[in-house]
Amino acid sequence: MLLGLITCLAVVNYGVYHPFLVRTELNRLYAAFVYVRRKALLEGRTQRIIFYEGERSFTVDTTQYLAPQVLFVVPQKVKGPPGNPTKVITRAITFKNSILEAYQDGTLSAGTLYLADEARSCLYALTTDASAITGLRRYRYIFSSQVWKPLE
Repeated sequence: MLLGLITCLAVVNYGVYHPFLVRTELNRLYAAFVYVRRKALLEGRTQRIIFYEGERSFTVDTTQYLAPQVLFVVPQKVKGPPGNPTKVITRAITFKNSILEAYQDGTLSAGTLYLADEARSCLYALTTDASAITGLRRYRYIFSSQVWKPLE
């Protein structure tokens, strides 16, 4: 009986924990995007975030790693980009050469990165466009309805 309860709790925690973990990593990357944008404005020169998909890491001032259960990846047959999902996504990082650039005027280079858990049961996206005002957005993919939902 006790073993059954522990197993049940472990399964429940797995299902709840991983989406939370992926979203936490998404928010950490969002903060890094905001940081390089502000740094570019303050220092008056282009700043970069370099993404290393295979190593699950990125470099801002230092190299930082995603949580072990989180990947730069897209499950098969998911359409994107989140703002206008018309084509099947083939790359987890769409920034040119896997580098986000923040410019002196506060704009960011256009692109999207996709994060999922190892089981690919939850998927999030972080997108940028050329706008300095609204150019940074976060999304969650709803598998049951196959739509992207903007996050507040």
